[in-house]
Amino acid sequence: MWLGFLLVSLAGICWIGTGIVVSMCAKRGINYTIVQMLSNLILVPVCLIFAFFQGGFNCDREIYLTVLGFCFIGGIGNYFTFLLTEAAMKRGPNGLVWGIMQAGMIGTFLMGVFCFGEKASWCSWLFLFIVLAGVILSGLKKENKPEDAVKSSGLAWLWFSIAAMVCVAFTQCTVVFPSFMKGGTDAGSAIRLLGLSAGAVLAFSATTLPALLKKHEFYIVKGTWTMTILTVLISIFASIFFFVYGVDRLAAAGCGGLGYPVAIGVCLVGFSVYSLCILREKLSKIEIIGLAAVTLGIIGMSLK
Repeated sequence: MWLGFLLVSLAGICWIGTGIVVSMCAKRGINYTIVQMLSNLILVPVCLIFAFFQGGFNCDREIYLTVLGFCFIGGIGNYFTFLLTEAAMKRGPNGLVWGIMQAGMIGTFLMGVFCFGEKASWCSWLFLFIVLAGVILSGLKKENKPEDAVKSSGLAWLWFSIAAMVCVAFTQCTVVFPSFMKGGTDAGSAIRLLGLSAGAVLAFSATTLPALLKKHEFYIVKGTWTMTILTVLISIFASIFFFVYGVDRLAAAGCGGLGYPVAIGVCLVGFSVYSLCILREKLSKIEIIGLAAVTLGIIGMSLK
């Protein structure tokens, strides 16, 4: 079990790199949506190669097609998470929107408990909600809306945020489900990232790409390919080498639902440290309390 927690924590550390890439894109005027889709296009053939060497296509065909299918649907859901989060952030407080969206990580925990009979003590529930509370608290700060903010009254931003949260829960459940499935681990880790990437490419091509081409906004500026390659490397290490194997081990130990909460918590704390030490951003008291809660929750869940 400890190896599982270590591996998902390493995945969380890798995902700090994704936050750094997004931050760098914003500063350099690089369209991260294009970076994201270019990286997914590259990941499809790369994952095929990894899957071949992992023997993912040598297991029962029904197994690898099921795993691939679940993650493909998850990839579509993951892309819509991005669109819904963007819509919510244009209408409401960005930090709180981000926190509500990330609360979807409770989905895999609930799936493990109610669908696969994982035993959850009151301590597990307590520390999970401490992490959730910490994530939301870390986003409670005053922010200026972006220049393209949509004038909106009422709670439109909240409904978009909740929809994004549901998409997060759905996507994460599709990724973790094969770890509970009989024979699902035989397909290897690359199959899951292959499905996620292919699903994201399809969703982008069907929704965002036509609009970008129509507005002549699909262009590659200096630095785009560097950010793309970094994103590809982060995805390979986080998903193929660390996260999937970590969740597989946690599921075998009866706590697979904790994989995402731990990884996301580690990512949140790590990126906040990066923002504080490298970007020299100041953290409010409530953000510090939120990060402390996340850290405490991660430690508590790991000591199950």
